[in-house]
Amino acid sequence: MTDRTQSSSQATTANHVNKRVAMLGAGKMGSILIEGLIRSGRFTPDQIAATVQHDNRAAKLAERLKVAVTTDNAAAVRDADLDRK
Repeated sequence: MTDRTQSSSQATTANHVNKRVAMLGAGKMGSILIEGLIRSGRFTPDQIAATVQHDNRAAKLAERLKVAVTTDNAAAVRDADLDRK
């Protein structure tokens, strides 16, 4: 549970997640989710890997979001932290 009595600056620092994320299929919805993760302050671009179907889309998305983008799903998840609960 999050302590809602924290100030917003404390919450931003306390909410940073020290894990790597792989977004498989970073189309419109996936790229919006990536942007939200970065904007929230919970993740930095270097913590996120994404996949798309075509190399030209990978290059454009990598440039725009500053995240690692590939067409290889296995490569994207190789270093990701996946927790099952």
